Amino acid sequence: MPDTSHAIPAALLANLEKVPKGKPVVLLLRHSVREKLPCGSIGVDQEITADGRRIAIELGEKLKGRLRSLRASPTARCIQTAEAIAAGANLKITVPTSNLLGVPGAYIADEKLAHKTWMSPGTDVREVIRKVCKNKKLAGMRDSDEAAWFLVKYMFSVAGDTPGIHIFVSHDAIVMPTAARIIGEDFQASDDDFPAFLDGVFFWKDEKGVRNLYHNYNTFRKITHDF
Repeated sequence: MPDTSHAIPAALLANLEKVPKGKPVVLLLRHSVREKLPCGSIGVDQEITADGRRIAIELGEKLKGRLRSLRASPTARCIQTAEAIAAGANLKITVPTSNLLGVPGAYIADEKLAHKTWMSPGTDVREVIRKVCKNKKLAGMRDSDEAAWFLVKYMFSVAGDTPGIHIFVSHDAIVMPTAARIIGEDFQASDDDFPAFLDGVFFWKDEKGVRNLYHNYNTFRKITHDF
């Protein structure tokens, strides 16, 4: 029997109800459900499962009338997630891709050095993600604060002045550090802070800063960067 055990994360749905409807809102979203990645691989061609497509379509259905644009990492699972969301929302578009959402992404400065950081035998990828969240210096990686704000600025530039939801489908290694660095010192980087499949962080401009919602975090950061 097909696996139908997955659901849209409850926190994402709860936060969706809280975001403003009259402003551009960007959602940095982890891709939908996939099978376990092969050992030592980033799984560029790894596809989402049938259940992953089902819940992505469900998310799109909930965004009907609000979804304005989609971007995705060039990996198959991110493109398929974005396409399924668009289908659910009855949004007939070709999904553009951006390397900022995948590899090398906003956080990698040197791909060869970063590959060793992430993919060396015995590496605990979740611990690497935690270190990126805490802005630890890692071989091949950019300063996490600079990378996070650069990515948020990019997403806002794509959204422009168009009110509604603008989705950027990426990976946990990008979603979680971006949430962490914009949320700031309150972010714990605990096991509960890792994004589930189809989980993400909302951002929008508010007065002279950036408001964000991620899980139970609801924070405001003054803009110190050129937006």
